[in-house]
Amino acid sequence: MTKFINVDETYEAEQDLENAKKAVNALFTNTKDGLRPGVTDYEVNQAANLVECLSDDLYPNEKRLLFDAVREAKRLSEERNLLQDPDFQEINGENGWTASTGIEVVEGDALFKGRYLRLPGARQIDTETYPTYLYQKIDEGVLKPYTRYRLRGFVGRSQGLEIYTIRHQTNRIVKNVPDNLLPDASPGNAGDGINRCSEQKYINSRLEGEKGLPNGSRSAEAHEFSLPIDIGEIDYNENAGVWVGFKITDPEGYATLGNLELVEEGPLSGDALERLQREEQQWKIQMTKRREETDRKYMIAKQAVDRLYADYQDQQLNPNVEITDITAAQNVIQSIPYVYNDAFPGLPGMNYTKFTELTDRLQQAWSLYDQRNAIPNGDFRNELSNWNTTAGVNVQQLNGTSVLVIPNWDAQVSQQFTVQPNQRYLLRVTARKEGIGNGFVSIRDGGNQTETLTFSASDYDTNGVYNIQASNTNGYNTNNAYDTQVSNTNGYDTNTVYNTNGYNTNGVYNDQTGYITKTAEFIPHTNQVWIEMSETEGTFYIESVELIVDVE
Repeated sequence: MTKFINVDETYEAEQDLENAKKAVNALFTNTKDGLRPGVTDYEVNQAANLVECLSDDLYPNEKRLLFDAVREAKRLSEERNLLQDPDFQEINGENGWTASTGIEVVEGDALFKGRYLRLPGARQIDTETYPTYLYQKIDEGVLKPYTRYRLRGFVGRSQGLEIYTIRHQTNRIVKNVPDNLLPDASPGNAGDGINRCSEQKYINSRLEGEKGLPNGSRSAEAHEFSLPIDIGEIDYNENAGVWVGFKITDPEGYATLGNLELVEEGPLSGDALERLQREEQQWKIQMTKRREETDRKYMIAKQAVDRLYADYQDQQLNPNVEITDITAAQNVIQSIPYVYNDAFPGLPGMNYTKFTELTDRLQQAWSLYDQRNAIPNGDFRNELSNWNTTAGVNVQQLNGTSVLVIPNWDAQVSQQFTVQPNQRYLLRVTARKEGIGNGFVSIRDGGNQTETLTFSASDYDTNGVYNIQASNTNGYNTNNAYDTQVSNTNGYDTNTVYNTNGYNTNGVYNDQTGYITKTAEFIPHTNQVWIEMSETEGTFYIESVELIVDVE
């Protein structure tokens, strides 16, 4: 049966064919062997949409030939793109994009022919705000020296979308793109019955009007964006590469974007080349200073971590290591600079590898410390877990350390746990007493043999002498006469106090925090022991309570 097409439909189909031919031809150079400079991946997709809308009845051959041409254009577009995973097949995979939670990969939209991203606003948890982010690194090995590259893409709509290109310098633009490309439908709801053929002309006319905006694609309201990044000298050892990133810091922000590409624009010359060479010389001077600063702080941090271990394989803690040593090492590690990029938090900086190396070793120290301590959660990093407490007792973060606070005389803290009977243990407590009265940490076994460490505000007098009290109810004859030795090793202030009974108590005073470490020997005769903490008046701060096998 013959299908009749009226004159108006024929004329409209002819116009569609001419528009499709014009769009496809505009993609290529005059020789048809490459894409025309400035042609974007989004424009290739838009040309494909126009071809798809051609009449199969009137122009089957023309449609087929144009499809072949636009497929070739897409192949060339993908071939030149230096970004990995531009179609978002595997976010947070081994290679390609690293992204925060909540980012959606969407397919099927009037504005985007392929897959695109929907970015939500920043997350708010309590008083903290966590930005939405997406970033990727292009390695040094795929870049050419003294060449300009360009990051391009398309934004359907956005509020507070920050776009970055980062090498030695940072380029940043902010996009607040209105939702104005579709006449009656929102891109967010266009998945239900997309009619690209009816909407494409409207979209194209709106985009054509954007070319007159001030700053063009750098305009905050333009749907298309383009950021340059200039590459100078190539250094494979440093492997600075290029970072591209997208970020939203406002909880009310949002964005849809796709057709992301990083493409080579051409070699630098003239003023642009001279400017880049000057910037690189300044960067080298700055990097020399940064490396010197890094070397100093890294060596201090590395030595602090090295001192924690008794072996070179990090499998055994030094027997004398206390929680204060681990937290001190943690603090100097945190002083290492340039761990993350200043402009794009979370992006690895020049010292990220050094920092993670030491933090991994520090985590191993924490793990060994926990294994060594027979008292579960003896450092209160898990708040009050495992502890029995009365009202008012709490754990506070003081100077970056979890500290148990006993606020008054009627408050108590206790715990029952399992040990090896007849094993020689060392009870080690780091604490600080404020105000009048005493603080007590006692340990006892099922036979009621007990050791008690007593803390008071007068433990450390102005002459640097420790007044350490320890009571022993094992039947030993206690003696309050002590010889005190004061020494300084590895940058830590340490004091050792010897008891004439052969029962020893150690004290370490930290001038900055006022905490003192005291120890007492304990040999339980049962496998169940109890530890109790209390005070008579004032406030008692306990940083850690350890019961470790005495190796001496």
